[in-house]
Amino acid sequence: MKARLMQTSPRQIDVGWFEEAKYPDGTPVAWIAMLNEYGYMTTGKYQGYHPPRPFFRTFLKEFITNNILVSSKIAPKVAAVAEGRLSWAALHNEIGQQLVEWVRKKILETSNPHNTALTISLKGFDDPLIETGRMYDTVRYKLSRKGRS
Repeated sequence: MKARLMQTSPRQIDVGWFEEAKYPDGTPVAWIAMLNEYGYMTTGKYQGYHPPRPFFRTFLKEFITNNILVSSKIAPKVAAVAEGRLSWAALHNEIGQQLVEWVRKKILETSNPHNTALTISLKGFDDPLIETGRMYDTVRYKLSRKGRS
C-alpha cells in the first residue's frame, strides 16, 4: 500500500484560461477574466468604470478556508490509490475537473456588483460575468510536473 502511494512524481494542477482560449477578435480570455477580477476603466462600447468582481479570489478563499477538496473529494480517492483501485493520474484528472467546475460555479454565482443600466441595455440581461459564455466555457485545467508549466 505504501509503495503505491509513493509511486507518483510531483505534479501540479493549474486551472484557469490558457493560451488557446481566445475571443473571436484574438483577445485572450485570461485577460478578460483578470479585468473582471480586479475591475477596469474603458472608453469602448461598455464605457465607464467596471468594478472588481473577484470570482476567482473568492473561489480560492473558499477552497483554502473550507478545505473543500481534501475533505469531500480527496481522502477517499487517496485510499483508492493506496488500494490500487485508482491511479494517481486518474486522481489528478478528477481533481482538475472538479476545480474547473468550482470556478464555473463561482462565475455563475457572482452577481454583485450588478451591471450598469448601459451594460444591461447592450447585453440584454444583468449577469456581470456572462456575456457570450466564452469565459465560462473555456475554463480548463492542465497537469504538469511540479515547477513546470
